[in-house]
Amino acid sequence: MHIVRFMEGFANQLFQLCLYVKLGELYGLEAVFADISFYDTNPVHNGFKLDPLYPLRYIHELPDDLVEINENSFFTTAIDSEHNYYYNGFWQDEDRFFPEDMSFVDGLFRSELLSPENREIFRMIGSAPSVSVHVRRGDYLDHAWLGNVSTPAYFANAIALIRETLENPVFFVFSNDPIWCRENLDFGDSRAIFVTGNDRHVELDILMMSRCRHNIISNSSFSWWAQYLNRDPAKIVISPEYWYSTGLDRGSWATKLNTGPFLHVKNYASVNQAAADPFFSILIPLRDQKNGLIRCLSSVLQQPFGNIEIILVDDASTDGSLEIEAEYAAADARIVLIRNESRESLFVSRIKAAKAARGRYLLFADPDDYLSWDACRTLHARLTAAPTEVLSFGWRTIPDYKLFYIRSENTRDTLKRSLSGKPGGSLWNMCWSRELACRALGAVDPFYCDMPEDGILAPLFIHFASELQHTDRVVYYRVQGWAKPSSGAVRKDTPREIIDSLHNRSRFLTGLFAESAPELLPLVQKQKVKDADTLVQRYQAMYQGRSVFSKIAFLKSIDDCLGTRFLFGAIRKRLRRVIRLNKT
Repeated sequence: MHIVRFMEGFANQLFQLCLYVKLGELYGLEAVFADISFYDTNPVHNGFKLDPLYPLRYIHELPDDLVEINENSFFTTAIDSEHNYYYNGFWQDEDRFFPEDMSFVDGLFRSELLSPENREIFRMIGSAPSVSVHVRRGDYLDHAWLGNVSTPAYFANAIALIRETLENPVFFVFSNDPIWCRENLDFGDSRAIFVTGNDRHVELDILMMSRCRHNIISNSSFSWWAQYLNRDPAKIVISPEYWYSTGLDRGSWATKLNTGPFLHVKNYASVNQAAADPFFSILIPLRDQKNGLIRCLSSVLQQPFGNIEIILVDDASTDGSLEIEAEYAAADARIVLIRNESRESLFVSRIKAAKAARGRYLLFADPDDYLSWDACRTLHARLTAAPTEVLSFGWRTIPDYKLFYIRSENTRDTLKRSLSGKPGGSLWNMCWSRELACRALGAVDPFYCDMPEDGILAPLFIHFASELQHTDRVVYYRVQGWAKPSSGAVRKDTPREIIDSLHNRSRFLTGLFAESAPELLPLVQKQKVKDADTLVQRYQAMYQGRSVFSKIAFLKSIDDCLGTRFLFGAIRKRLRRVIRLNKT
């Protein structure tokens, strides 16, 4: 028995159906079954749509002895008649998972189900130099992997290319957000027809798009199927440069959706003039973090509120990040690129970015962050209606989807949270006035060192703030594990350098709060001990094979700098071990 798991929307169901039919060619259709239990608890994208379109054999209870097969194990698993096989995947690869005979696909699309209005549009598609435009919004707007790819700039570039290539093209627009398309897509003097009314029969949108002579597709398998079924030998298919928002998916199985005779256009616009008086300066320091950089930059550049500047400070990256930064900076005059020729620190890079900023408000971001699609417009509306020195906002981690907000408008409470290491006092989920940042940074000049933003800059900014407001609106998203350093060339700090860094931070915060906020000093001290303990744990591996004297010297250097008692603690542990051994 061969069981194919069906899941997600109609286009993915088509890929899974192709595997279903392929398995029928290999083992006989009587041995192939469909499992659609996914839709019992996940009614996504209008649920399962193949039921009336193709005669599937369903299984309602899975056997216990299943052998699971995915895309990677499909050709390596030995198949016999004694086992049951469960095919769990998307199977988006026409070369490997499509059957020899694809004629069954045509029977899935029945033009007689079109409404009278769409029948007339269907006739027009066949008689004009027609171009389908598929705009996927909705669940793609802030999607961690599929969002920030088919941006408004991408569609503008694609439409412009078609208008330069074809004479009198007629655009037929298909979208799950037709209102946005009417308001935001510019077709110049070309005719544009917005197709609606197929919500109950989504396959009809694919049918109509496939009958267009040319296709502008999103990074969506839905519009991929439309161009695949377009059999015009002279067709032009325009797609984004990449399928996922990191832009690093070339070579993975997913790129099969983006190969073929496609024309690729950029997903950002050319901006020839910097903002004269930017409202926001978005500051992005980085070092060897190209994995999320494209998504981060794209999320900023697609903001409908465009009065911004972007300041990139590259701390001597060696993984190819600089090439990406230079490409974007060459296209958009709002991007300022600063490069540290030799490695300094991300702390220094953040300060450099803040000092170079011209915007009224500063937003800090890291390459593993991205802005929600209307973040700047939302923040601008709030700050214009109620100006404040600091505006904190909601953020969400992906894939954990945990929400954190700063709900207190009391700067002292927020400062306490920041010093105690709890969520609620960090640079990247607060919008800071530039005047506040300049006042705060004036106090930190003597303490340039490699310190984390939440350890010193956030408490520093909050300390100098007189007014803090908050909004529960989710503005930032943070993608866990997707922007880790991608090059092994990053130099590791020595124990001495980290000790000096911790010492400077502790000395600075102690001096900052000694007179103005003495009740916060215990929190500084507590954080100091916590950091020192983290340092000891980080370098435990370095202790292996070293003498007792070198270990003592290392612990004593921490104690001398930070006023801690790790040496005392280590000696006490050793004495206890000796006592236990003597007792036995």
